[in-house]
This record gives sequence, structure tokens and C-alpha cells, in this order.
Amino acid sequence: MGVSGPGHVGRALRAITLPCVLLVVAGFAPPTGLVAQTRVDIDVPVVRPADRPSLSLGEKGGAADEIHRVAGAVRLDDGRLAVLDVGSHQLRIYAPDGTFERAHGGEGEGPGEYTRPARLFRTPGDSLIVWDAGAVRASVVSPDDGFARTVALEPRPEAPTLQGVSASGRLVVSAMHFSLENQGTLTRMPESRFLHGPDGSRMDSLGLAPGRAGLIRASPGRVEVLGPLVAVTTTYGVGAEVLWVETGEQHGVDVQSLATGEARSFTWDGPPLEMTDAFVRALKEEALRGVDDPEIRRQLERSNEIRPVPDRIPATRSGVADRAGNGWVELAAVPGADGPAVWIVLTPEGRVVRRVELPRRMTLADVAADRILVVERDDFDLEYVRLYELVPG
Repeated sequence: MGVSGPGHVGRALRAITLPCVLLVVAGFAPPTGLVAQTRVDIDVPVVRPADRPSLSLGEKGGAADEIHRVAGAVRLDDGRLAVLDVGSHQLRIYAPDGTFERAHGGEGEGPGEYTRPARLFRTPGDSLIVWDAGAVRASVVSPDDGFARTVALEPRPEAPTLQGVSASGRLVVSAMHFSLENQGTLTRMPESRFLHGPDGSRMDSLGLAPGRAGLIRASPGRVEVLGPLVAVTTTYGVGAEVLWVETGEQHGVDVQSLATGEARSFTWDGPPLEMTDAFVRALKEEALRGVDDPEIRRQLERSNEIRPVPDRIPATRSGVADRAGNGWVELAAVPGADGPAVWIVLTPEGRVVRRVELPRRMTLADVAADRILVVERDDFDLEYVRLYELVPG
């Protein structure tokens, strides 16, 4: 889930030109082997990031240290960091002490170049995969030697996104569908999920999931998707050989084994989810926070007035997975509540092992047992990639 802010002017209405007819999907299919829901207790010890990061990128001041819009960051086994930088269209490699080592790629359409770098994943052996949303392809990159090869998805679904890479190098891919059945009504656009091998060949289908919410308006050859004021969506986390799926539909999360196909659903107690006028006002105020330019404020105000409002608050905001296969799920904000973002960490068996409280200016990029790699924004909206130790709350 995300709330539009100053950097999102003009993104509320998104026009998508379709090369073919729309696919009409009747409903959602659960993952193969889904079992009954299991109730879990999330009243567990709290941990937080240490007061100071153990490593911070983007602060030394030289040109090699500048970071412009981070699309992904991971920590390698030898302690080095890899950062996918949208501004330079580069994959940037840093030494364990934060010293810049080298950059791979650049803007372009050739091998090892990127038109719209969007996702970064670590693969077995510390190779890296960059997902280029513009070119719709995955590039395998060596931290030392640079571009190695392109992975083409076969067959390639419409509108695919690489969502994660398992410990064996298999790729989890989602593909969004647009349906005209509920045109003019705020609805969720379903996503197919597929498992592809390291060479890009499709191995299995993982069923359907509800995707992002939007109000669909169609005209000949074109679809307009109007994003809601609070955008519930589905996020995925892939760690070890496990897929975590967070949909925002309930206080819970689904987990599926990529090895056996067995799936489970874990739920917990949470606050009421009915939308309130107070929460709507808070969302609109958040969108205007820090915006001083009168014209930009007017644009945001007009945008927020025409955006649809769902009748329910998303129960969860996002989900990721660590390398051990544990799922990290961010709980939704309660209307009117301040304070840190709260994450819970579950094992694939459903044991909640900790609650993690993070400042809301932090975005998780890569997680391990007691360390988190985050993208952190300061008061001027500048980004830094930082490594923190987790300490008892």
C-alpha cells in the first residue's frame, strides 16, 4: 500500500495503451494446496534499528557516492553492497566499508543496459539479477565482471514483473490482467503468478492473486486506471524456497513452498478496517505535507478530490522475505495513529518470532536475522542506503 506524496503529482491517473483486447478474469484462484487458516499470536518481543547505522552510502559527497532514486539494494555474502540506481541507470557496487568500487550498465537498450531499472535480486553465488521494466527483461550481472547474460521469460506473459528469486535460482513472476467486467467501479486487477527456471523457461503456475486496486475506464484502444486515495495492492517476498504473499485483504499473510506447492494462511487479530472520514482527511493532509509551491498544492488537492476512496482500510501494507525464508509483513496504519511502522516476522511454519518497529522514513531493501538494509530519506527527500543492526526495543 502507498500514499501519494509530493513526488507523485500526475500519477493518480495512469493511461495504459493496450496492444490487444482485454483479458476478462472471473475471479481469484488460491494457490495450489492452500489449507485452512491458522491463527497466530503477534504479541512478541519488539526490536528496533540501532541509533546509528553501521554503514551509510550517499553521504561522502563525491560524484561516485551520489544516489538518485534507489530501485533496490542487497548485501552480498562478502559484505559488499549492490545498489540499483535509477538516476544513472547503473548497478553500483560498494566495498564492505562503503567505498565505491565500480558501476555496471547505463541507459540504453543494448545488452547490460537499462531503460527503466526497477528491481534488484541476489541469486545463488552472489550473482545479481536486474529487472528492467521498460525493456521487460532480466539481466544477470556479476558484481565484479558486469553483465553476463539476458534471461528471457518463455513464454512471456502480458505485463510481467519479476517478484523474486529463490535459493535455487528460480524466478517468481507476476502478470497483471485488466478486466472490463467492473468498469467504472473501484476494483482490484488480478495477477497471475508463474514459476520460471533460471533459464527463463516456465515451470509451473502458482494461481491468481488480487493485484492493485483501481477504477478502470476504457475507450477504443486505451484504458485509464484511476488510482484510489489509499492504494491496496499485493506484494511478494521470496526467500530460500518460500513465497510469501501479502494482499491487504485481511490481518494475515499466505505462504507457499516453491518445492512442494504446499500453501498455508496465517491470520492474527487487528483493528477494524472500515474507512473513516478522519482517515481520509489524514491521507489528504499527508499528501500535502512539505509541499510549499502553491501550484503543486492545487494540483495535489484536485487529484485527491477525484480519486476514489475504498470502503475498507488495507489490513497490511507490504511484505518481504529474508534469506532464511521468513516472512516480514508490515501492518497497516490505524487511522489517526502516529509512531513507527510495525512489522511482524514469521517462520514458514507460522511462528511469529519478533515485531520490528521502523521509522516511517525507512524502506526495507534487504533483511537478515539481525541486520536490515534500508533506503532512508531525510527532510529534503534525499535518499541514503544504510545498514542497521537490530537491537531490543
